[in-house]
Amino acid sequence: MKSKLFLICLVLAHAMSMHAQNLSTGIDNAGNSLAVGDLDPNWHTVNSPNLPSIEARACGYYPGYWQPDPIAGTNAMWINFSGDFFNNIPGTYTFEREFTVPPGTSSFVTNFRAAFDDIPLAFSLVSPTGVVIPLPYTMTNWYHLTQIIPREVTNPTPGTWRIRAQINFFDSAAAFLLSGDVRMCGVLLPPNLQSDLVAYYPFNGGSLLDYSPNHLDLTNATGMPHPAGDRNGKADCAFEFPGGTGDFLTASFPTGLIPDANTPFSISLWYKPLSSNISGFELLLGRGSGSTCPDGMGEIALGLSDCRVPTARFNQYSCADVTQGGTWCGDQAAQYLVQGWQHLSVVYDPLQPVGSQIVMYRNGQVSVNIAGPCGNPYADLGDLFIGLGYLGLVDDIFFYKRALNFSEVVELMTMGSSCCQFLLVSNESPILADAVTISPNPNNGRFKVTLAPAMVSEGCNITVCDAMGRSVWNRTLPSGSHPIEMGIDCEGRAAGIYFLRVQTADQVTVQRVVFE
Repeated sequence: MKSKLFLICLVLAHAMSMHAQNLSTGIDNAGNSLAVGDLDPNWHTVNSPNLPSIEARACGYYPGYWQPDPIAGTNAMWINFSGDFFNNIPGTYTFEREFTVPPGTSSFVTNFRAAFDDIPLAFSLVSPTGVVIPLPYTMTNWYHLTQIIPREVTNPTPGTWRIRAQINFFDSAAAFLLSGDVRMCGVLLPPNLQSDLVAYYPFNGGSLLDYSPNHLDLTNATGMPHPAGDRNGKADCAFEFPGGTGDFLTASFPTGLIPDANTPFSISLWYKPLSSNISGFELLLGRGSGSTCPDGMGEIALGLSDCRVPTARFNQYSCADVTQGGTWCGDQAAQYLVQGWQHLSVVYDPLQPVGSQIVMYRNGQVSVNIAGPCGNPYADLGDLFIGLGYLGLVDDIFFYKRALNFSEVVELMTMGSSCCQFLLVSNESPILADAVTISPNPNNGRFKVTLAPAMVSEGCNITVCDAMGRSVWNRTLPSGSHPIEMGIDCEGRAAGIYFLRVQTADQVTVQRVVFE
C-alpha cells in the first residue's frame, strides 16, 4: 500500500498551483520557518516565510517530488484530471492540456516537466490537424520531476494544440502532474514580406532552423561558426564565422526552387565584416561552392570581393556596391570594416534589360553596376552555403522567390531584429539516469547499492531519508577511494517508503527504496 503522504503531496500540489513563481519551501527540514533571504534545504532563497509547513521533500536537498510550487518560469497545473487519487481503475490514462496558437506565430517552444505514478508511456504534441509529434523525456523514475525535452515548432498551424501524456496506472493509488508552459514568438514581418520565402534564418537563440515553408534547415559540420550577439545586442541571435574555407553553414537546396535564369529572387541580410583584407572573395550566402569568377562562386553568390566590396553574381553577371568612397583599396576595406553592422540586399529581376537585372542595396543606397559575362550560365544545382571563407558576422537572412521593390527592401532594413529569444528553463539539478541501482528492492532495510563509475571517480554523498526528508543514514565518500558496490544497513527502521539520494559535485539522482 502506498503511503498516504503522497495523497497529501498531491493535494498540496493542486492547491498551490496558483502561487507566485517561488521554489523556496520557507522552512527547514525540521519544519521551522526561515527568514526572507535565507536558503532553504533545496538551496532556494526564501521569498516568503508564510508557505505551508507540510510538504514532501526527498532527502532535503533535492528539489522536491510532486513539486508544490511552479517550476521557475513555468505554471504548474493539473491537466484534465478528476477523481479520487486512491480509487483509480488500473489501466492506461491519457491526459491532455490544450493551448492556442494564434495566427502570425512564427514558432513556439514547449517547456514542460512531469511527475507521475506509475509508468509514463509517451509524451507528445498534437497539432490542430491531428499530426502527433513525439516529445522525448530524460528519466522515468516514480515521483521525480521529469524533464520533457523542450521542442521548438516553426511555422505552426494556427489553432488548438494539445500536449498529451499517456500514463499507466498499475494499481488504484496513482496520479499525474504537469508543470510547464509554451513560449511563442510572433512574426515580425508585415504580410507583404511573408510570401514567396525560399529560406528565412533569424538564428533564434543560435537556432539553425529555416522559418520558411521549405524547412531548409542549416547544419554546422565543424562547429566553428558559432552563435553571437546580433546588431541589437541580443545574445545568440546572429552567427560569427572564423574565415576558414572549411567552416560554414550549409543546407540541402532542392531543384525547382530557383529553376532557371527566368526566375526572380531577392536576398536580404545584415553583415558585420571583421577582416580588412584587400583581396579574395568571402561568401555571405550562395548556392554552390565551385569557383567561377573572381567576384563570385557557384550558381548564386552574395559576398565580399576585392577591397571588401559587396558583390552579387548570378547567371554570368555581377553587380558591385559603389556607395563607399575611398581613393585606394585598403582605404575602402578599412571603411567597410569600421562601419560595423550593415544591411545588404540584392534583387534579381529577369524582366529588366540585361544591364540592370541585378540591383544591389547597401544600407538602402542603390548600386546598378553590372559586369560580365563571366563564368557559366545558371544551372539548377548545388547546396546552400553561408559564411564560406568569411571572417565576420551574419544576421537575419531572407531569401525570396520574387523581386522585392525598394520600399520592401527598406522595410526589411528598418524593421529591427527578427530574433525571438526563448527563455527555456533548465533542470534545477542535472540528474544522472541509471547512475545508481538498488538490490534487492523492496528489502528489510539492508540492501546493496551499485554506483556508476563516474560517481566513484568524482566522489559523492549518499543519504537515505524517510518520506518527510529526514536523514536516517548518511555517508560521504571521497573521490576514487570507494568501491562501485557497497552495502547499506538500515535494518530496524519502520516499514514504508524511503529514498536513496546520491550526489556528486554537480549531479544528483534519487531512487525510491521500500522497507518491508
